[in-house]
Amino acid sequence: MTDLIGGFEQIPEAGIPKISERMEGYKKFVENFNYANSFHVTRNAIEDNKIQGAINGLSLMMRNYWLSRNREAGMFLVNAVNGTSTYKGKAMDINTADGKPLFSTTHTSKVDGVANQSNKYAGNTTEQTAGTYFSSGVLAKAETVMQNITDDNGEIAGIAPDTIIIPNDATLKTQVFGVLGATNVPESSNNAFNFLVGRYTVIVSQYLNKLITSTDKPFMLFDSTYNSAVDGLIYQNRENLRVRAYTENKTENIVFAGADRHCYAAVDWREIAVFNVTGGSTLS
Repeated sequence: MTDLIGGFEQIPEAGIPKISERMEGYKKFVENFNYANSFHVTRNAIEDNKIQGAINGLSLMMRNYWLSRNREAGMFLVNAVNGTSTYKGKAMDINTADGKPLFSTTHTSKVDGVANQSNKYAGNTTEQTAGTYFSSGVLAKAETVMQNITDDNGEIAGIAPDTIIIPNDATLKTQVFGVLGATNVPESSNNAFNFLVGRYTVIVSQYLNKLITSTDKPFMLFDSTYNSAVDGLIYQNRENLRVRAYTENKTENIVFAGADRHCYAAVDWREIAVFNVTGGSTLS
């Protein structure tokens, strides 16, 4: 990551603009891995004209391909919250360019003197005991701490979260959509305007259910615009899925094989934050 030190400054007419220095930030090496799957249709099935089996097999292969990718992407976020660096016995890199897990209370900056920052927050014990995990007040605090995040130079990074990501939990869905869908102030008979309405896209992921515990019902805030600008969370296709069919010499079965190269990685961390998790910073 490379940053410009300093921003635009006022100059006189015909003045010469200052040349900003460039600072080499933290570096992150992103590695893509090979993924593959296959199935076969027997010679007997072909001779018996059971072509539908091959068609069904291809449909299932494509369905499972996207399910497995979504599952792994979900587990990347789960592992990043829990600090786990393996998935199905394979290494999974959950660290960002600063060497910390994607979700951490001690993210560092390259410039000396910039205080550590957090994108991992605990819930309010009193509210959670009463069964409230998401409210207009909680969301207002959550988006505020993200909006106050600074860059490596200590300047406001310009984070503006626009997406809420939650597990597939009935309580969370009721509370999240209740807050975001209310025209007036939710949780009361107040007729004042709800300033949160229409501002967020909501993504519900069953794979994040693994984060739910007896005390935690987490949600995440995500800034999709910032993420695209800085390559924060990367969902990269190094080589698109290719599917080919060939005849196996010894058995004369037809093999359908699919493969690609892709990766999930995090370079920057500022585009996303998690809330309501044990061990997080205090949200105030």
